[in-house]
Amino acid sequence: MASLSFIGEDMETVTTSDFYEASYYILNECSIETIQCTKVNGKVSCHFTFEGENLGPLQVAYFRGNAEVNLLQFRRAYGQINSYAYEAKKKQRKEERLQELESQAAAGGNV
Repeated sequence: MASLSFIGEDMETVTTSDFYEASYYILNECSIETIQCTKVNGKVSCHFTFEGENLGPLQVAYFRGNAEVNLLQFRRAYGQINSYAYEAKKKQRKEERLQELESQAAAGGNV
């Protein structure tokens, strides 16, 4: 589910874990501010935070089923979102392994 917040008069932010919704925002010239990965039921979920103008109306159009996009451009944007998520998950796994090794070393275990 996406959430909408305001950061200024014209700029808004939306956070979503829906790759289709994220692709729609990319196509409407919104920028990714952050990608955050969290574990949910043993799996890693990515949440994208977007910034841009008119995110509220874009979000409403998306959830009402009124979003219109060029299908080829949408396919490319979806691939881009998947790539970003893959890299974010890979980075998180690397950081988790490093933390595990550090905690083992601090506990005097074999590394």
